[in-house]
Amino acid sequence: MAPWFILAASLTCFFVLMTGYLLWRRRKLRLEHLVRERLAIERSHPGAGAGTLMQEDRRRIAVIDRLLQETGTQQRLQDLLDQAGEPTSPGSFVLRSLLWGLGPALVLGTLTLSPGVALLCCLGGLLPLVLLLQRRGKRMQKIDAQLPVALEIMTISLRAGHSLAQTIELSANELQAPLGDELRRAAEEHRLGRSLEEVLVSMSRRLPGCRALRTFVVAVLVLQQTGGNLIEIIEKIIETLRMQTQYERKLGAMTAEGKSSARMLSGLPLAFIALAYLADPGYIGMLFTDPIGQKLLIVSVTLWCVGILWTRKLISPAS
Repeated sequence: MAPWFILAASLTCFFVLMTGYLLWRRRKLRLEHLVRERLAIERSHPGAGAGTLMQEDRRRIAVIDRLLQETGTQQRLQDLLDQAGEPTSPGSFVLRSLLWGLGPALVLGTLTLSPGVALLCCLGGLLPLVLLLQRRGKRMQKIDAQLPVALEIMTISLRAGHSLAQTIELSANELQAPLGDELRRAAEEHRLGRSLEEVLVSMSRRLPGCRALRTFVVAVLVLQQTGGNLIEIIEKIIETLRMQTQYERKLGAMTAEGKSSARMLSGLPLAFIALAYLADPGYIGMLFTDPIGQKLLIVSVTLWCVGILWTRKLISPAS
């Protein structure tokens, strides 16, 4: 049996085992996140008891967390994970990304004996980040869609004579995830002793993409200092959100053709490679075995990614 085959098989087994461990670790972190919510254990102040035990269990990835903290990216990555609703530490996320990139790169690089292919496979390490950004965007869209209903519930509760803290707790019980979870967390923080201003500001920082929520928080903070009718402000915010929703639907209908064309253009290279491989596997195989083909493959993939980003920028509403 060839030595390179033994090495490739060993690397593949290592990659599979590490992937299974990360999946188990992710499930364990979700259970830990639920325990922390019930015991009101903050991440920055683990304390004693259950918090100490959880902190000791995280020492395996403490080195990665320390490196992220020294480079100043730990807080940004933690905010991104919180916004996506992912109960994972930054160190675990970086370790998972490294395995996604280095695992296939080592296996395919050993099988093909090509550094270019290994370097190209290292781009797979960006896949967890791309998926995380997608989950974050979908979560923000769900929160924006639930926000008008939440504000209407708040208006009814305030007219019934409830306080703002009771209103937030009532809205949290009536709404589903993800906005219901955020409001429930805010209500729990207020019950644990934090002021309502700090709770609202913290929620606004966790959800920076929700402009209507930020407007609501600013209105509450201003009205608590100067006085005024909060119900009228909330009704104006609801009206603005309805107009914004109508505008976004109209804009989506106008850009639907451009988005469909962009998806088709992005998928044509992949379809051509698949059809060419079915017709003649050796023709596509030269891109992985021949040195010139490897360089052409790297350049083609780079230009393909640049084209996708450029097309996305052209059809984006922000442009």
